[in-house]
Amino acid sequence: MKNLTEISQLVTSLIGKDTLNSLFQHQGEDLKSHLFIDGLLAQRWKSDEEAAQELYKSFPTEKKYQMLKSRLRKRFYDLIFSIDISSLIKTSYYREQIHCYRLLFAGSQLFVIGKLHIALEMIRSAESIARKFQFTPLRILALQRLREYQGFTGNIKGFYALSDSIETMQETLIKETQLDTFDFQFRIAVRGVLSKSDLKRFNPEQSIRQAESLYTKSKNKSHRMTCAYYRSRIYYYHLKKDHKQVLKQCIEFEHYLLRGQKFTDMALVGEIAMQKLDTSIYLQDFKTGRQSALQCDSIFRKGNPNRFIYQQYYLLLCLYTGKTDEAVSVFNEVISSSAFKKFPEEQIERWRIFEAMLNYILPDGRLRKFNVHKFLNEVPILSKDKAGFNLSIIIAQICLLVKRGDFDKIMDKFDSLKSYAQRYISVTANPRNHYFIKLLLILIKKDFDTEKCAALAEKYLALLSQSSVSGQQALDTMEIIPYDVLWNDLLKRIKTYQQQSAVK
Repeated sequence: MKNLTEISQLVTSLIGKDTLNSLFQHQGEDLKSHLFIDGLLAQRWKSDEEAAQELYKSFPTEKKYQMLKSRLRKRFYDLIFSIDISSLIKTSYYREQIHCYRLLFAGSQLFVIGKLHIALEMIRSAESIARKFQFTPLRILALQRLREYQGFTGNIKGFYALSDSIETMQETLIKETQLDTFDFQFRIAVRGVLSKSDLKRFNPEQSIRQAESLYTKSKNKSHRMTCAYYRSRIYYYHLKKDHKQVLKQCIEFEHYLLRGQKFTDMALVGEIAMQKLDTSIYLQDFKTGRQSALQCDSIFRKGNPNRFIYQQYYLLLCLYTGKTDEAVSVFNEVISSSAFKKFPEEQIERWRIFEAMLNYILPDGRLRKFNVHKFLNEVPILSKDKAGFNLSIIIAQICLLVKRGDFDKIMDKFDSLKSYAQRYISVTANPRNHYFIKLLLILIKKDFDTEKCAALAEKYLALLSQSSVSGQQALDTMEIIPYDVLWNDLLKRIKTYQQQSAVK
């Protein structure tokens, strides 16, 4: 259902609903196809069950409904080949890639049915584009088809010349594939989803040496090889928690991308800008982070889902570096966006956590009216995300309770917080989360006696310092305010509140 909805919306945006309906007429009026298209475009159904019930009063497993879906899917796929989607592609590099695919596909079809003159013209054009932009797999396909023609015509010299070119391209493709493998292995490792058995197969030090050797010894370095090589180095240094080197590799990669105009892929430039912004958080380098945010702002325009991701990173950078006014500006821009209400629930929840922490930091009334009571008492929707968003919610709730001076309610959280830590927070996997919860438990156990808490906290603060904020983390597990900073602020607020209460 989701696939058909997406492709129907795409095709309709390009050719219009009336044209789409007329193209779907086949041997007379295909009423069910039109009804199905109308329903898809109106997003009238949430599931196949609803669609099958309305169209046929049947179950989605019945043959007539399955045949309708199959018929529509085939027609949509045929349309994708025939319509020009280049207007949706913002980068010339990818527009050329799509053009190359289309020429190669059409030329191959014409070649098969014997329309050789036009077929060869299209295939040669595809080969020329693939050579210029280093689309290695496409160039191999084009060369193979051209060699096939030389074989048919008995041109032995041309046949062997093309064979040599194909072999050279195949060697390049093998190297591209190997470097791609290193790239994705490092990415997966950084995300922390490799099991112990996976880690035995993947040795970062050995892999980066192999990647460097493969790349530096290659005489013909393609664009794809260079991209995979730089990405491997960026993620390797993320694993090493060497963020200065991450930033250095990003800058070098960015210079390469912007230097070669034909390879300038703004989506990839945006990816690197996002990497620099992420790294700036760990380095607490506001200047570099702001420059990267401005890059992201120019690349990820309104409507691009990556825009809200970069804004999350930038908001975190502002909070880490004490730029609260800038953080408020970013927050207000996001929540006032018309797209905000259309966010998935978990993303909206994330911004509610940001809002809670901003309300903790800022004087009352600085932000829009915030329902503190609702946030403190509502069960979070992210109940399955035990070590990610949920911990941020718990911490935000405790911070707001401290600001209100509601220490009794914090006391009530002791048992649940302790149980939560034992069940979901591993000292190995999440050391900073583990140590910060230890600090919060000390706060409650010592009845908010700041002098005693400060003394007992030294051990865990030292451990927090040793497990510094580093390593590329998912946004849902990043500390909104560094725990070291937050702990000291909590003690300061508690002490101030107690002193003011004593005067009264």
